[in-house]
Amino acid sequence: MTSRESGQEVLHVIPGFGSDGTLRGAERVASEILRGLENSEEWRPGLCVFRDPDPVDRSHGLRSCPVFLGYKGRDSDIEMAAGCVPRLRALIKRLQPRIVHSHLWPAAFAAGLAVLGTSVSHVIHIHDQRLWIVSKSAKHRCRRIIQRFVMALTQPWFIACSKASAVYCNGLVRRSDRGRLRVIYSGVPVEQLADIRHEERDNVVTGFAGALSSEKGPGDAIRAFAVSSRRLQNVVMLIAGSGNQEKDLRGLASELGVGDKVRFLGPVRDMKSFYRSIDILLFPSRNEGLPLTVLEAMAAGRAIIASKVGGICEAITDGREGFLVNPDDIETIVAVLSRLLIDKTLRQETGERARLKAQKNFRVDEMINQCFAFYRNILSRDRSA
Repeated sequence: MTSRESGQEVLHVIPGFGSDGTLRGAERVASEILRGLENSEEWRPGLCVFRDPDPVDRSHGLRSCPVFLGYKGRDSDIEMAAGCVPRLRALIKRLQPRIVHSHLWPAAFAAGLAVLGTSVSHVIHIHDQRLWIVSKSAKHRCRRIIQRFVMALTQPWFIACSKASAVYCNGLVRRSDRGRLRVIYSGVPVEQLADIRHEERDNVVTGFAGALSSEKGPGDAIRAFAVSSRRLQNVVMLIAGSGNQEKDLRGLASELGVGDKVRFLGPVRDMKSFYRSIDILLFPSRNEGLPLTVLEAMAAGRAIIASKVGGICEAITDGREGFLVNPDDIETIVAVLSRLLIDKTLRQETGERARLKAQKNFRVDEMINQCFAFYRNILSRDRSA
């Protein structure tokens, strides 16, 4: 048996893995860690996906073959657990992983039930800051009680993508378990983006990248662009992504008189080309953990306007690596975007500072190394328990 075959199995568990040939934030983080596992002699990678495969790209560059459970219901803790736990438990029994690493809370709940009564260590990866974790509604309080009950039985470990996300989950993670939580910043392939430089072009291009849903703020981005570009001829906005609001957003752009300046690209697989095509990233999201879009734009040296939410404030110092605004504050977004559209030097100087910070703090290889160190710590602690 080779060292590769004798490595310790780490099974990643996630609700879905790709749509229209692209991966979303948590899926991309999982795929990068899995690629690191594939290239390691210390570990053996596994991936269990609750939903069907992405018909455009089944494995998204992974060499190891994901296991798809074909779940077709909602992303609900109870429904997803009922549909997936028996098969996930059977998969765990067959693969005998040392660690199950789950992404997103519905998968964390199902994985917790699946490892119950086994010696498998469970790692819950916290990618965002969901309302139900702090809401006072009866429905959300009930969800927290059930989630805490399962976690009390399984004693999971936690990775938070940012300090802000770790603090946000204090009400869910028991005080006695906070020593089992590690902040590991999400990473991006900065080397692949490092050669993007500022190009001379006829237009100044603003970009938005993300799901076309109200949570990500694409409507606010279009509104701010419409006002900021009113007196400028050589400005364009590119929107990368898909979602259920696309038709409404197209209508909004037309209604505001910028239908000819706002271009909807749909799902974009080659994000490097997207960042090369823009001068400014506008990301007025309302809820984030640590968005990869912002980190990639930093690594590409682009000027950034982003919401003052979640871990974005840990990545960007306002006025230095970019500009931070409050969610829904269109007036401030307009003021900052107007400055950036006409001030090339300001765009380039903030972009270069952002590039340097991304290279220092948000490297994908550092994220992988820290995850592996955390795995080793977990296994050594669980052995001695």
